[in-house]
Amino acid sequence: MAAGACSTAPEAQPVPPGIVLGQGHEEVRAVIEARRLSGYVPGSGSDGNRLCLVVQGGGMRGIVGSAAAVALDQLGIAQTFDAMYGTSAGALTVAYLAAGQIAYGTSIYYQNLAGHGHFIDRWRLSEPMDIGFLFDQWITRGKALDADAVLASPVRVAVSATDAGDGRTRMFDNRELAAREFVSAVRASTSMPLFSDNRETIRGRDYVDGFIGAPVPVAPAVSDGCTHMLILPTSTPETRDAVSLVERIYGLFRMGGFPAAFRDAFARRADAYNTAVGRLYGEGFGIPTMIVAPRDPGSVPRSSETDPEPLVAAAEASLRRVEAAFGAPAGSTRLYFAPEGMQAFPDDRAGAAGS
Repeated sequence: MAAGACSTAPEAQPVPPGIVLGQGHEEVRAVIEARRLSGYVPGSGSDGNRLCLVVQGGGMRGIVGSAAAVALDQLGIAQTFDAMYGTSAGALTVAYLAAGQIAYGTSIYYQNLAGHGHFIDRWRLSEPMDIGFLFDQWITRGKALDADAVLASPVRVAVSATDAGDGRTRMFDNRELAAREFVSAVRASTSMPLFSDNRETIRGRDYVDGFIGAPVPVAPAVSDGCTHMLILPTSTPETRDAVSLVERIYGLFRMGGFPAAFRDAFARRADAYNTAVGRLYGEGFGIPTMIVAPRDPGSVPRSSETDPEPLVAAAEASLRRVEAAFGAPAGSTRLYFAPEGMQAFPDDRAGAAGS
């Protein structure tokens, strides 16, 4: 379901300064525009390039990247990619985008996860973030991801996860997994062990949070031969990660059941993020890169946000930002709001589809 998709692209407008970052971003935009206008066949590489989309995660902050992907879809840009890479909430974004359901999937943030304590409850110390509610009630049931459509996509869709034993990053994609396994990989990518007890077993190994080793999965995209990248961060360029004393203490409690190799990788997660982001906005990764990032910290919600209003505001800001980045008139794209009856399920798991 490509809810709210536009049939034609609007006439290009001048791009305001500061909207787009990245070394060689003009070249990336030129490739995108040429492909969009020529009716490019996704994944074909017929112009000799390999254009990749990279989406950061961040819990509820993931709506920033998800709504940006809505704009890409409605402006006809989503059909120009050869591969997509996502981490954590970004894994959900690339999956719903590849399935043709991105506006539909984005509405889960502000219509189904916000406004009650089912998904996030900071006082529920045993499991502050209920991944089971997200997937069993919504991703596989209420607003179900069409995993078969993801597998059928000509675009490579890769999501990061961390091996719960040795702490190594693994990229799972739609060309190697069955539909149920792919959903499990996305579920693993979103399962932050600091806030969730969930682990996903995929082909005999347990996996969790994709953020730990691939907070912004640019390096895997470069390793896969991408020649041009469009990157959707969910935080401002100045944002750096730091582990608070409370998180350190709480982490000791939460990490007790993991092997030492995993705990070591988990302890380095902030350094991995800061290194990746520093390079992204610094020397780059050696290929043309177009970055469409939020610049105003006020437009970025908290990763644990539960109020629908700031989530919708952040999503609207993302739409306008992508419109400006590609010279489309403001208001060319829009969010999707599900009709009454698709906004909440009772918090029971009876009959809920597994992943």
